[in-house]
Amino acid sequence: MKSLGLMALPLAMAGSLLGLVILMGNPSAGANSFCLPGVADGPARNFDEEQLTNAAKIIEVGRARNVPPSGWVVALTAALQESSLRNLPYGDRDSAGLFQMRPSMGWGTLAQVTDPTYATTAFYGGPDVPPENPGLLDVDNWQQMNPAEAAQAVERSGHPDAYDRWVDDATVLVRTVTGESFECPSPASVDCPPTGLAVESGLVPDAVLVVRCAVHHFDIANIGGLSTSGHVAGSDHYTGRAADLMIDDWQTSAGAQFGDRVAAYYVDNADAFGITYLIWRGRIWSAANPTWRTYSHPDGRTDPTALHMDHLHISVSGDAALTTTKENAS
Repeated sequence: MKSLGLMALPLAMAGSLLGLVILMGNPSAGANSFCLPGVADGPARNFDEEQLTNAAKIIEVGRARNVPPSGWVVALTAALQESSLRNLPYGDRDSAGLFQMRPSMGWGTLAQVTDPTYATTAFYGGPDVPPENPGLLDVDNWQQMNPAEAAQAVERSGHPDAYDRWVDDATVLVRTVTGESFECPSPASVDCPPTGLAVESGLVPDAVLVVRCAVHHFDIANIGGLSTSGHVAGSDHYTGRAADLMIDDWQTSAGAQFGDRVAAYYVDNADAFGITYLIWRGRIWSAANPTWRTYSHPDGRTDPTALHMDHLHISVSGDAALTTTKENAS
């Protein structure tokens, strides 16, 4: 089949994809807190009609399952590596389909793993999908991983580094198929309006900005701030250099994903807020070591509050001047 340039689709194919996007509904509806990174030079590869149709199916299923656009990128990254976005009836050993799932490993029958809708649903996973193999939504903190890492967390490939080269193409495919840019906002303006909440009292300027933007951008109003007790020795709460953003419905997938979006917002704008570190869902990110890693409470506690499962802890330097503070003082 003749290869088609990704950014210059033939009229018939463009019409077909447009029809699918219309059936999907507005892909950005309800997802305006998500964005996709820019791709400097665009993709170096071309994709034919079969590949574009399969890409549209992966996005359609993701949309229907309320997976955010960043998850569509993960799924496309995996499918590009595993099958070149082709629904293959064969593969290594008994692997088959878009994601090269193996019936012998519990992914389903050959007929199922070569059904694009079934295979994509299995890749995304979730609480209503049989748990033999965890899908993307079953991977803890997947939104805090880069797409290649998240793809590997589902695929568990013997070549874990193979996914990196497909992330840019996957990102452009999402934008091309949906017609949406999912453009990331510019760095946060730190002029979010006063909240009128008592929690602002006693906080340093950076922490006040964290609180104001949590309310302004995410409608979070249940926030902890300055405290004289109840935290570990040396806690930033004792000096007004910390805020706890409580996450409603944190036990649910939707609540966890909302918390992930909030965490990503503050990580992306850490400099503007003077953030020194964040803790969320048993993981910690710091300006001194800007990767997400496992968090352990200094006192060894493992309850949801101690591991920050129900709230996002944000510590700041004071006045947008990054310094290093003791990470475990929360």
